[in-house]
Amino acid sequence: MFEPGVMTTPETALVLGPGGLPGTAWTAGLLAGLRDLGTDLTTADLIVGTSAGAIVGAAVACGGDPAAFAARGPKPGARRPDPSWLRRVGEILSGPGTDRLKRAGELADEAVRAGAVEPEEAVIERMAKLLDAVAGTTAWPRRRLLIPAVDVETGVPRVFDSTDETTRAVPLPAVIAASTAMPGMAPPITIEGRRYMDGALRAGVNADLGDEARTKTVIAPFTGPADPSWLTPDDPAPFADPGDPAAWTAAYEAGRAQAATAGAKAPMRPRRELR
Repeated sequence: MFEPGVMTTPETALVLGPGGLPGTAWTAGLLAGLRDLGTDLTTADLIVGTSAGAIVGAAVACGGDPAAFAARGPKPGARRPDPSWLRRVGEILSGPGTDRLKRAGELADEAVRAGAVEPEEAVIERMAKLLDAVAGTTAWPRRRLLIPAVDVETGVPRVFDSTDETTRAVPLPAVIAASTAMPGMAPPITIEGRRYMDGALRAGVNADLGDEARTKTVIAPFTGPADPSWLTPDDPAPFADPGDPAAWTAAYEAGRAQAATAGAKAPMRPRRELR
């Protein structure tokens, strides 16, 4: 167990990637199913969470039960982004040029001005309520937790690290909200006078952030081409629309069911309590 401010080499890392609403549910379902079958990945020494993975990663790093996400999906009729915004994000990020992140940041600002996304305070509050419901706390864990986000104005990534006292001074729900702030889907989040957007804009799954560990398991619900060692969905159907609240239950159950065949890729860890 590390002490904040003291860096040690982790034995195991769990990297949780982006995937929108269904990715959050699928990741939680897979972790819950693996744990019930004897492979408890949530005991990893280092947890890296990006976007959807930041939500689940923070919860389990704080000692939360991934199965608790089953009943924590969006309420019926929950606000969802206009698909046209998502298409524009995709066009920007897949287009040529080196200023894609800057243009994505401009789109984020445009979405805010148009009222297409909820206020950042509302997103932070929602993340706080979800984290408290699943983990019973909104404080940073004592476990090593890395959550990336990207500066809207500069396109420069920042990795929030729970071993760093500067990071620990920032409310964890705000950092989670920043890492999930995909332009057009959620507003940029202001932290220490800078505004941040989705951590997936740094490097997708951000699997490299787990490279310092001796053993690394990557769960990537929404990736495109992936490393064959990563755990990815067998069925892409629940991920057709990353902003669809109705996909939550189906995605969670798909993840839980896939645990039966996913264990071979996931290193076995003994179950123990960590906070």
